[in-house]
Amino acid sequence: LAVAWYRRGRSRQSLMDCLVAEAFAAATFGLLRRQLLLTTSIWTYEYDLWVSLAVSAILTGAKQRLERREGANELKRPVTLSILAMPVLAIAWAITHHLGTDMVLLVVGLNTVLFAFLGHDRRDSPYNLVAVSGFVAFVLLVFWSKLELRVLHAYVLPVGIGVLLLLQLFEEEVGAVARARIRFVALLAMLASTGYHALLDPRHPLAFNLTLLLLCLGCMAVGSLVRIRLYVFLGLAVLLLDLASLAVKALMRMESQARMTWVGVGVFLLGALIVGMGVYHKARRREIEALLARWRKSLGGWE
Repeated sequence: LAVAWYRRGRSRQSLMDCLVAEAFAAATFGLLRRQLLLTTSIWTYEYDLWVSLAVSAILTGAKQRLERREGANELKRPVTLSILAMPVLAIAWAITHHLGTDMVLLVVGLNTVLFAFLGHDRRDSPYNLVAVSGFVAFVLLVFWSKLELRVLHAYVLPVGIGVLLLLQLFEEEVGAVARARIRFVALLAMLASTGYHALLDPRHPLAFNLTLLLLCLGCMAVGSLVRIRLYVFLGLAVLLLDLASLAVKALMRMESQARMTWVGVGVFLLGALIVGMGVYHKARRREIEALLARWRKSLGGWE
């Protein structure tokens, strides 16, 4: 019946016939599975998830093949609905039958790869939205269940990166003002949640400062790559603040005499740097102004 209804739907280009064919195919699998459960001890609930992953992979291949065919819109729709429904059903099955976090991670991770494959040919494809969301969910599950991280920025950073990545993929669909506001809020949330533990909470080790340092360097690198000034400026500002925090923490752990010595050395070097910069600026004023003008012109073309 499944084969017959599929052939009928294919010849008539009927959405309803294709859905009926899928229902008969699912009923066939359900009957076979039920027979195995009643008569043997071979089948387990984990096998259901493996079958769902195999079906998702087959439907993904079928979807790519249908995309190359003309006049197959009615055949694409049931396949697309099934591709979207399979991960939801698999995750619900794993949770209701208490199959553990490993199986949930397996389902989320492999389906994320499949959705990324479906959206690889177009950056603003809706499949990329699902793929990025799945990647963020995968990272959050790993942080919570496997690494047992209980700090705020461990969960704010993946979400913020996902939002920025989606904004970059769908930038043509979002206005310039809205893009700037979303980027500012996302970056501010990421830097503030990381900076709280690194700068304001003395209970945490220097590893939190290093996390903030890497985040700032990453913001500056991405900003230079995609030519967005906000990434560079915010990253640089928080980077200098983090370096100052590291210097203060290092001074606080020293003895009073050594601390005063280093403070005096720092003040002396700062004064010498200011005087040296002033002398260098007077000697090469035109060259410096020309360099600054080129930088302003270059940055003026950035978003």
